[in-house]
Amino acid sequence: MLCEGGLVISVKSFFDRVVSDEFIQALEDTVVHYISHDELESLYKEFVEYNIVGRLIVTRYYVLSEQRNDMLRGIKAKEKFALFQKNLGHLHSRVPRKDIASYLGITLETLSRLG
Repeated sequence: MLCEGGLVISVKSFFDRVVSDEFIQALEDTVVHYISHDELESLYKEFVEYNIVGRLIVTRYYVLSEQRNDMLRGIKAKEKFALFQKNLGHLHSRVPRKDIASYLGITLETLSRLG
């Protein structure tokens, strides 16, 4: 789950330039900006600064991905929900409960028992 100003990408699809097996869905009205892989590579070649920005973005989203993977691996539903509340609690009233449950890898019924 991302908030305003976030970046969303199907990493394998974008960097390997293959058709994605993922679906990305906006839950609210969204302004989308797009850049192709070739355009990004051109920016990297033409402007050194974009290499720095690109590295910072990739690093940030890698850390977020690891946090989510840690959340989904081997911890109980109660702990997953506590992490969600700590890190993304401000989204609780904006995101449908079924989507929160899916994000956490738990059933809607379990989420309802937790909060």
